[in-house]
Amino acid sequence: MRQLVYCLIAGMLAFAVPVLVGGEAEAKDPRQIMGVMDGDGDGRIAKGEWKGNPRGFTKIDGDGNGYVTLEELFSFFGGGSDGGQKPAKRSASAASGDAWQGPIIDVHSQVDEKTDLSSIVSMLDQAGIAKIMLSTRFKQPSSDVLELAARHPERIIPAAKTKTRAFMKGNEDYRAMFADELDRHDYRAIAEIIMWHAAKKKVGAGKAVIAPDDPRVAMMMEASRAKGIPFIAHVEFRAMGWDKSGYLEKLEAFMGANRDVPVGMIHMGQLDADDAARLLPKHANLFFMTSHSNPVAYEAAGQPWTRMIVDGEFAPAWKELVLAFPDRFVLAFDNVFHFHWKDMFLPQVEVWRKTLATVPDEIAHAIAHGNAERLWGLPPAVRP
Repeated sequence: MRQLVYCLIAGMLAFAVPVLVGGEAEAKDPRQIMGVMDGDGDGRIAKGEWKGNPRGFTKIDGDGNGYVTLEELFSFFGGGSDGGQKPAKRSASAASGDAWQGPIIDVHSQVDEKTDLSSIVSMLDQAGIAKIMLSTRFKQPSSDVLELAARHPERIIPAAKTKTRAFMKGNEDYRAMFADELDRHDYRAIAEIIMWHAAKKKVGAGKAVIAPDDPRVAMMMEASRAKGIPFIAHVEFRAMGWDKSGYLEKLEAFMGANRDVPVGMIHMGQLDADDAARLLPKHANLFFMTSHSNPVAYEAAGQPWTRMIVDGEFAPAWKELVLAFPDRFVLAFDNVFHFHWKDMFLPQVEVWRKTLATVPDEIAHAIAHGNAERLWGLPPAVRP
């Protein structure tokens, strides 16, 4: 029986895998090739998964990124089971139900003292999250996240805690407190820097107004520069009102003075697409983090978050920017409280997977994990 099964598998591979003859490949069905060779199910074939002639992989990998996508297979072989037609212009990693199936890196989430840390990794597995940058909030000590990361170093990237009462109030103690935090661990990520935060009474978060030229902000920028990692700015422009133009002008000066450090705007800065369209060409170090910019988050919170996703796909103005600047958007969820993890995390991942399936595969990979790998110097992600 085992020999019969082996023969059947060998026969399938012989049919599906391209054979190079004299430097030319026979026409094969791209979907069959992908189905046989995509061992980890991420919707693309890595060099190590390739079962054909190595020269064939090099020829088909049109962009030379070390992966063969379904689009590249159709481009090379044509035809296949689609009657000579290439697939539609959407993610080639979409599977049944039009959900993108690749790995995801969440570059910013948090845990409060009520969050069950023992459930984090199982939730990451369920969501297909390869890695997560995690910091603490309120009474949750950093040591608990560091211990979790020690148990799961390939999954949990601890981020240095920045939100302390001393920092928010401008007490001089914040310098020593942050220095002590950095001494705890060789952090490869630093949590968001609160710069302009609206009061949110339901969750006990107060208002904060810290100017971009404040010494506290400068200290955090220097820490990011020293570690060679992005500076993450938390600014809520839409909640700001009449002061928006003045604050934005100061923030642009801040980005211009620190062009060597990537500056991420968490929650998209609550900006509209028109603002982003003006800022992106002007500031090469600016990138946007997508947290709270999906319907699950902004409908539950009742806050003026950026509405990037509408009816399961990117809103037209945002899609135009994503296609034009695919290296400037990074996926993040920013779970903060225990109820975010319990009630909102998995539904948000589902929304994002459906949305990523509506754009070309290389752009989906860039947003979901590729840009994070480049900005934070991470190894390539693999879906768990």
